[in-house]
Amino acid sequence: MSSILTSGIAVSAIAGSIADLTFSRNQWGPYVKAKSSGPPAPIWLANQQAIIATVTGLWTSTLTDADRLMWIEASGFTKNKLTKKSALSGFQYFMRTNTNIYLTGSSPILTPPTLTSLFIINSLTLTNGFGFNPVAQYTPAVPANTSLLLYASPAQSAGRMTPSVPMRYIDKGVTTSIFLSFGLQYATVFTPPTPGEKMWIKMEAINQLTGQRSPTSFASLIF
Repeated sequence: MSSILTSGIAVSAIAGSIADLTFSRNQWGPYVKAKSSGPPAPIWLANQQAIIATVTGLWTSTLTDADRLMWIEASGFTKNKLTKKSALSGFQYFMRTNTNIYLTGSSPILTPPTLTSLFIINSLTLTNGFGFNPVAQYTPAVPANTSLLLYASPAQSAGRMTPSVPMRYIDKGVTTSIFLSFGLQYATVFTPPTPGEKMWIKMEAINQLTGQRSPTSFASLIF
């Protein structure tokens, strides 16, 4: 599924992926494509597009020239998930930071954040209780001002070594917890696995104040 963007000149500067949307351009102009699996999910896609539109609007209409200059100057010091310097423009740094913050449910920031130590998930396992009751267990416990985003795959053949389609957002972990039960949330996105089928999950931590995003952790389970 793809859409032509008409949100303004700033959107055309985006290239690559933000959340589950991939930005590019063709002969007709810039467009955004959802990295979905299975049938389209209108609510899920609308939420993603709404976040991008909102953050873009903040850059173009809310920030002053002085604000934008601060993001441009700060962008040279950003780092990616592997703690290597990332070559982002000021606009891209603003978009990445606030898109991540929006995903946690927190309010956007208009000035560049003071970066902190990155929270890293040391271990992630997937178990299942009676019936269909998958539980993601992780360590260490989530610190304050940090959200865990959980993504999962649809049910796959047990013999597969990797998912055949991209994972979708399922649920958000809570502060100080070390597990997340997500059976009900999963069932609103995918059909639960049957015995002998396999599911993958991935989890990332996002700092609600700075938008910093941790490396991704993965786990799988045959039901």
